[in-house]
Amino acid sequence: MAELKTLSAKAGEFENHQKKRELLLDAFDNAKHELYLARIKVYEDLTIKSDGRLQLKLEENKNRQLYLNALVEITKGMQISQKFKEQLAEHMTPRDFVTAVLKKDKNELESKGLLTTTAATKIIEAIPANEELLKKLLALPYESMLGDVPDISYKKDDGIYYPLAQLSVGQKCTALLLIALSEGSMPIIIDQPEDALDVATV
Repeated sequence: MAELKTLSAKAGEFENHQKKRELLLDAFDNAKHELYLARIKVYEDLTIKSDGRLQLKLEENKNRQLYLNALVEITKGMQISQKFKEQLAEHMTPRDFVTAVLKKDKNELESKGLLTTTAATKIIEAIPANEELLKKLLALPYESMLGDVPDISYKKDDGIYYPLAQLSVGQKCTALLLIALSEGSMPIIIDQPEDALDVATV
C-alpha cells in the first residue's frame, strides 16, 4: 500500500513537471514568433527604403538543417533511411515529434512525419528505453530550433527582381550596400568600389 502511494505521488509529480514544461515551451514558441514578426517589420522597412530596388522577405521556420542533424544523431543505428529523416524534419516540428515519441503514437509519426510503420516502430521502441536518447529527444525543441530564412531579391535594369543566388558578384554587393545605406547616418567608406560593385552602381 505504501509503495502504491509513493508511485502515485511520483506520477503526480511527473504530470506537474510535464505541464510546466509545456507552458515553458509555449512561452518559448511565442517569444520566437514575436522575434520573427519584429524582423519582418525591419525587412518591410528596408524594402521601402531601397526605393523599389530590393525586395526583402523572411520565411518563418524554413531552415530545418539543425533539426535534421539532430534527428540523424538521435536515430543513429536504427537503420532508418536518410530520406525518411528528411521527410520527418520537413513535415513535423521538433515539439510535435517529441510529443509523438513520448506518447508512443506511431500513427502520428506515420501521418505527419511520413514515416513507414517500421521506421516509426523503431523510433518508439528505441528512444524512450534509452536514457541518453531520451535526454537528446527532450532537448530537441530548444536546442534544434527551426530557423527563419531571409529572401533578398534585387531589381535589375530589366525591371525584374532576381534572388541573390542569380546575381553577379557586383550585383550582390550592390544589394548588400543598399541595405547598409538604408539604416543610420554614419558614412560608409568603400575602397576601390570598382573591384566589388557593378559598373552601373559605380
